[in-house]
Amino acid sequence: MTGSETGDPDQQHDADLATFLTALLADPSVQATPDARLHEDLGLDSLQKLEMLAWIATRGVSVSAEQSARLHTVAQVTELLATASRHLDESGPNAAGTLPRQPRAVNQPPPLTFIANGLALRPLEAEHVPFLYYLATSELTGFRWRFRGAVPSVETFQTALTQGVMTQFVVVLEDSGEPVGEVVAYNADHPNGTAYVAAVFRPDLMHTGLPVSAFLLFLRYLFQVWNFRKVYLEMPSYNFELIASGTGRWFDIEGRLRDFTYYAGRFWDEYLLAICRHHIDDLPTGSPPAATHRPAASGPDHNATPVAR
Repeated sequence: MTGSETGDPDQQHDADLATFLTALLADPSVQATPDARLHEDLGLDSLQKLEMLAWIATRGVSVSAEQSARLHTVAQVTELLATASRHLDESGPNAAGTLPRQPRAVNQPPPLTFIANGLALRPLEAEHVPFLYYLATSELTGFRWRFRGAVPSVETFQTALTQGVMTQFVVVLEDSGEPVGEVVAYNADHPNGTAYVAAVFRPDLMHTGLPVSAFLLFLRYLFQVWNFRKVYLEMPSYNFELIASGTGRWFDIEGRLRDFTYYAGRFWDEYLLAICRHHIDDLPTGSPPAATHRPAASGPDHNATPVAR
């Protein structure tokens, strides 16, 4: 008997979430039990986690960055839905604090957007350099990002921050301004309408979907301001598996170099992914990948990663 048949709203949340996860993973054998872990047991990658957050939003639930980072199990998601539902029942339809959408002026372009899901894009300033240097040298993120495990001097790192870069932002928590990552576009080829992009985030945001949300925000900004046809990401296979579910929907695989990148005693395949304008236009409110890349020969080694899944 389903939640709708018993009239129990909490059971209905359980049933609805199970149905959504089964469809998301395209696997009828999925057992979305309350104690099932979203990543370790169900195998949700970053893109699928962001799709889940978007689905939660369609149910009238606004999830902050901090709340999203704490969603690890099915039970935690259903409890969030149930708590928000009870709050809406008690406070009325405006409890979520949603402002009515303002009509756009006729023949005017949409405004630039730098905030999504509790994260914001902010210009890189001197105060952010220590945080970014930490990401570049940390044992948890350094091997994935621009120096691939090598530890540069602060001076070398600061010089590399702007080499070949067209635009970049530090990603911060909207409420506190605390930095959590960086997004960057480099090696722009304006005559041919292409550029390379990358992102890196704090390791504690792995598997939350939030870095993907910030990266999507950055991609929309790039396609809105510049007439790019597509942007490229280059990443080793150990990063690609974190976003593989988006193949064909959020990006296309345009190349794969076998045994190309050396790290930790072996060679890894290197993927060349392309995110085209139509991929972004076809998305609702949030999903393509943040990823690592290895730049073209003309640019610096930014090697950023989806450290955020």
